[in-house]
Formats: sequence, structure tokens, C-alpha cells
Amino acid sequence: MYNYGVWAIYCEAYNSATEVTQNFYCYNNTIYWKRWYFNDAAKDVWFDVSVVHIQTKHLEYYNNYVENIITSSPRIHARTMAELHFPDGFVSGNTHIGGEQAFLYVAWPTTWTTYDASYVGSVIFENNTTIKTGTVALTLNANTGSGINVKNLIIRNNTFGMYLRGVLYGNPTLGVWFHKDGSWPAEMYDIEITGNTFTLTWDTSKYANIAAVKTGYDGSGTSGDGLIYMRNAHTVRRVKIENNTVNNFPFSFLHLYRADNSSGTYVHENITVKGNKINDSCYAISYSNINRACFSFGAVNGIDIQNNEVKNPNVALKGQSQEWDYITNKTYSGNTFTT
Repeated sequence: MYNYGVWAIYCEAYNSATEVTQNFYCYNNTIYWKRWYFNDAAKDVWFDVSVVHIQTKHLEYYNNYVENIITSSPRIHARTMAELHFPDGFVSGNTHIGGEQAFLYVAWPTTWTTYDASYVGSVIFENNTTIKTGTVALTLNANTGSGINVKNLIIRNNTFGMYLRGVLYGNPTLGVWFHKDGSWPAEMYDIEITGNTFTLTWDTSKYANIAAVKTGYDGSGTSGDGLIYMRNAHTVRRVKIENNTVNNFPFSFLHLYRADNSSGTYVHENITVKGNKINDSCYAISYSNINRACFSFGAVNGIDIQNNEVKNPNVALKGQSQEWDYITNKTYSGNTFTT
């Protein structure tokens, strides 16, 4: 399927007062997306579209190949390769190439006017491969619509390839983004991020090696920085981040903070970070100049960071851990740092 500048697959029931689409099955598709602009000024920008956009109660999205075609002129990047709104189902075995973000996940169809907060589903993202993602591998979007919670979610055994182009929408700064969208209260809980591999590569015509990446990295124009980015004003609880591998990522492995700190109504609690292998990462000061260490955290009750292995043979580590205020019930032990 060849698509020029709009959605390739689109399923949405706008302003529906009923749960319209109960089941959606999307599999074994090959999609090439490209956006045409006829002037050089439009190079290296993103176009606000999701190549695949699906809203449904139950989704099975698997074995799809979706590529953002980039030529020398124009260079237009789709904002999202797949935007998926669903509370139950799975996303498995897909390959996404290019785009600003590989996946945007929302836990309920946001254009429906109804939201069943009592519904208990489960969602798995597994065995997916992304290549040359520009900014964000996976966004978890809570709060969109009317306080929609992200819950019962497993993200496992995915290979996330992120690519530094040295342009505004080609500076990866986020791996998994716990995102607040809107002003409604929402929660994110019972989430596992396990066995994934995150690797940054770069345009070797601009950056000869990782030392050049460190010198020239610019994360401006994004909304945050950290591989697992959990700096928001939501309640976030019972999150496991275990046995992941990270290569060459410039900023903190963990960036955790409750944005309303001690005075708000939200809670960050019971966060586990264990057995992760972090290689040649955490070497650049963030564009916001906030997080300066492999593990940067604060405003949390119950944080368990143990037995992680950090190796930086090719680029200097900025720092091991950075602790902000309002931390209770902390366990920090068995983490090794070698050069």
C-alpha cells in the first residue's frame, strides 16, 4: 500500500455515544508513507498525521510493515507511525521504520463520548521492531478525553531503534514516555517494561563516533528527556522496569518525578528498576539541564533500584544517581558502574 500524506489505515467513530467498534484486526499489511512538499524549506519537518490510526474496544495489530519513505528532497517525517486507542488486545511482530514516534498508545477510544472506567482489559506490546525512530519510541498517553487510565500493560521483548539525524525532529530523547495530556486526573498502573532493547544510532556523515554525538547532541524541541520518562502530574504506581538493554542513549535511563511534588493529589509509588544493562549511555546533559545521572528520581514513595549494570567504555558517564526531594522507602543497592 502506497500512501501520500494522509492516513493509510483509519478507524474512528467521532462523537459516538456508543462503543461502536468492538473488534479490529489489522495484520500482514505493507505500507509505504510519503509526504510531498514542493519547496526546500519544508525539509526535515514532521507532518501531524498517524500513518495508522485505530480506535476500538479490542485490537489485534500484528505483522505489519510500515515505512516512512525519506528521500533527499523532501524529508517529511510522519508524526506517528501507529496511533492505537484500545483497552484490550495486543500489538506484536510489527516493523516500523522512520517517523517522529513509532507508537502512540491511548487506553480508550478518545472520540467516543462514553468511557467505561470499570472495564478491565489487558494489553501487550511485544516482539515489535522500530528502525530510525526520530524522537520517541513509545508514548503512553493517559488523561486524553475524560481521565482515561493506562493499566494492565506489558511492554516486552521489543527492539527499539532510535536514530540521530541532527535535525529538530531527529533527536531522540525519550524511550517510553509516561505522558499526561489534558487537565483531567488519571492513573497509570500495573505496567511492566521488560526484556526490551533500545539502541541509538546516528548519521555517520554528521557524527563520526559517539564522542562526536556527545559534543553535538541537541535535544531541543522535545517535551522531555530520559529513556524511561516518568515526569508527570499523574498517579503512577506498580511499574516494573526490568531486564532491558540500552545502548548509546544520551540521557538518564530513569527520569522519575511527580510534577506536582509534595503539594498535589497525585502519587508515584512502587516503582521497580532491576537487572537492566545500560551501555555507553547517560553521557549528555539534558537540554532542560535537569537530569544529570543514569538514575534521576524524586517525589516517589517506594522506589527499588537494584542490580543494574552500567558500562561506559567509550564515553564518560555524567553521573550514577541523582536524588531530588520527597523520596520515601528507597532501596538502592547492587548497581555496578564500570568504564
